[in-house]
Amino acid sequence: MKKFTNKFVAAVASLAMAGTLCVAGAVTVAGVAWAGGKPVLPQPSVKKGSKAPWETGAPESGSLTIVKCKKKDVSTTTTTVASSSTANASASNETGKTQDTSCPAGFEPLKDVSFTVTKVASIKEGTNDVTLNLAQYDSWQKIAGIVSKLNAHPEEAGVVTLGTGTDVHNMTATDKDGKSTLNNLAVGLYKIVEKVPDGYGAYDFSSFYMTLPLIEQKTDNGKTTTVYEYNPVVKPKNIDLSSAIKKNVDKSHIFAGVKDKIYYTITAKVNKTKIDKDLTEKNLTDYAVFDDAPTSAFTEPNNQGLDAAVQSVKFGTGSDSTFTKGENNDYTVTATANSDDAEITTAGDTKGLAAGHTRILVKFTEAGLKKIASKLNNVAAGSEAPQVEVELAFDISKAFKDSTTDKTITNKSGFFPAHDEGTTAPNPIIPNVDGSKPTVKFGYLQVDKYNSEDESKKLSGAEFKIFTDKGKADLCTKSLKENTVVDAKDSPCKAASAFDETTVEGGKFSNPYKAEAGSTLYVVEVKAPEGFALSPVVKEITVKDTTTNDNPDTLKFPNIPLHGEKGGNKFWFNLPATGAAGVILFALAGMGLIAASVFLYMRNRKEEEQQQNA
Repeated sequence: MKKFTNKFVAAVASLAMAGTLCVAGAVTVAGVAWAGGKPVLPQPSVKKGSKAPWETGAPESGSLTIVKCKKKDVSTTTTTVASSSTANASASNETGKTQDTSCPAGFEPLKDVSFTVTKVASIKEGTNDVTLNLAQYDSWQKIAGIVSKLNAHPEEAGVVTLGTGTDVHNMTATDKDGKSTLNNLAVGLYKIVEKVPDGYGAYDFSSFYMTLPLIEQKTDNGKTTTVYEYNPVVKPKNIDLSSAIKKNVDKSHIFAGVKDKIYYTITAKVNKTKIDKDLTEKNLTDYAVFDDAPTSAFTEPNNQGLDAAVQSVKFGTGSDSTFTKGENNDYTVTATANSDDAEITTAGDTKGLAAGHTRILVKFTEAGLKKIASKLNNVAAGSEAPQVEVELAFDISKAFKDSTTDKTITNKSGFFPAHDEGTTAPNPIIPNVDGSKPTVKFGYLQVDKYNSEDESKKLSGAEFKIFTDKGKADLCTKSLKENTVVDAKDSPCKAASAFDETTVEGGKFSNPYKAEAGSTLYVVEVKAPEGFALSPVVKEITVKDTTTNDNPDTLKFPNIPLHGEKGGNKFWFNLPATGAAGVILFALAGMGLIAASVFLYMRNRKEEEQQQNA
């Protein structure tokens, strides 16, 4: 909106402010300054059929049409939105001109959204409550005096008193075109509150004020005209928040089966961005991220409670990206279980928590929210906005390990959207999509260990490890073959999972191992049965989730027997026996020959000495 020329001074500014009064509705005027004294009633040309509400014969009522739109694509980039367009409003009373009831570019209609429209009964003027009557010009002047407060904070305490009874109107839910119309609405100042649909967040604001009629000033060829719209169209917008949170199993950590810790990473967007002014912690009230873990599937690490599952919390990048836990620091963590048979529906930190689940809630302190606001304020328009990142680690419970029927773990996640302080807290966002509630499936793995010369001869005492990385499995096998590893627990074999099983009688594990299904695993024999050579191969397998404890996927591991023994060493082939009777005879004959040789040598030596002395 353009500012009026000085010749209309503050009087016209008053009308402009009052007529365009709203937060996230219609158009917001940047400021008002009275020039002193009582403003003069403006006398610009008025369009045909458009009368000021204080004029004789002006309409006493009108209608309000809300067109609800949602953003088509949710990204993590910030969007610069001028306050004059945060929620568009149309005001046109020209004969034959139809107001635009379509969504703006980049948005599409949102169905089944409801609104409550409440008339403002009075406003605070000093210590007095002044009843409004917008058929009188004086009331418009009084409204202009509180515009800045209402624009800055729609829930400014003590500024307005809302009406009750017939002053409260519940609009019908928006139709397939995102449209809802309220007819026979009396002239007045109204507060419009949206019931934000589950899974959505307000793109601009979820509540705003506006006047009926809506007043718009237009200047054409230097000529200013005023339009009083008694049937305005308002277009508040929403963002689908169901994709604002992602959760995945963190495969940078080793996970092969139920003996390993299972790591998750949650990344969540903040549903607020800087628009006209910097965000503060008050704009991010109640923002929190949570993990809804199936209680029976996990155990408390070191008996510390499931809240100890939170390993780290980060926001953005840089040296200050890692947040510190503690009430006097950046965030707190609580774990609350729902032991009932139904979802919790009451308001609070556990709202929406499913039966049999535990909510691990990361809630940001005032200091933490200030850090988040500061980082969001520093994001350039169109740039990637930072996200909250929470890392969790769980130990799988003994009950789940031992169960032969429970073969999946689905771990939900969600967040409480940020809202302005003093406004109604939205419901938590708990998307029912795989991207925010990963499911880990399990199957069963067994080995068949036998003598390579006779498959019916099963071998016990063979020890195995499982790897999730083939390169590390190959390195472990190589080091074992080259005898560079004395203990398989030493590097590089320590890169294996926590699985550590030995075959028993029958050449199998005592029980099939409950391993992750669908991922490639690498099985390595790290110790051979007594009397057999180590199997020098890496066996690859992808366990199927259809396998059972009674019908597992099985890997065959033959072992070559060792024969012969000398000094504790065994050989593949039998060597000639030592110490046999034939060998002893040869030894005795050899000793005889040696004795005879010595005798002849001594005799010859004696004869030579006698000849020399003769």
